[in-house]
Amino acid sequence: MSSRGEANFKILRSATGTSRAIFQQKNTRVLKIATARERHGFIALITSIILSVILLVVTIALNQTGFLTRGEVLESEYKNRSIALAEGCADMAIIRLALDPAYSGNESSVAVGSDTCAIGTVQQDMPVSGQATINTSAVFPATSVTNQGAVTKITAVINSADLTVVSWVENP
Repeated sequence: MSSRGEANFKILRSATGTSRAIFQQKNTRVLKIATARERHGFIALITSIILSVILLVVTIALNQTGFLTRGEVLESEYKNRSIALAEGCADMAIIRLALDPAYSGNESSVAVGSDTCAIGTVQQDMPVSGQATINTSAVFPATSVTNQGAVTKITAVINSADLTVVSWVENP
């Protein structure tokens, strides 16, 4: 090669090296920008996943609270109905005692509306002379899926002479 050709080749090589260096610098910047964008995308993705999990946990917690509250309200309704049944049986026992002063109770199934309750023993002159003690019980609902209705037991003490109520207690 001539000296002139070698000079042109050196210029071309130095120009190519310069352009290669410029290309590498631009390529490095592009890679840094692309890498930064990928990082921002990754951060956005992870953030959205974390927020979704938090919202899911909150939703499940609130939903379970509502479900459990519904059960408690139903149990409260069952208890109110069993109290009404037991009180109805106590009233029936007082009426029967008014019709027959020797009434002794022991009725296992007394109809009160569409439900039933039980009148236990009616003890004369108990706790003191001239008073009668009436024991009643009720379960509502009488049959259910779990067979665990609300139970109420009432003990009423009445004055045998005029049938006034001396005490009315719900037993545990």
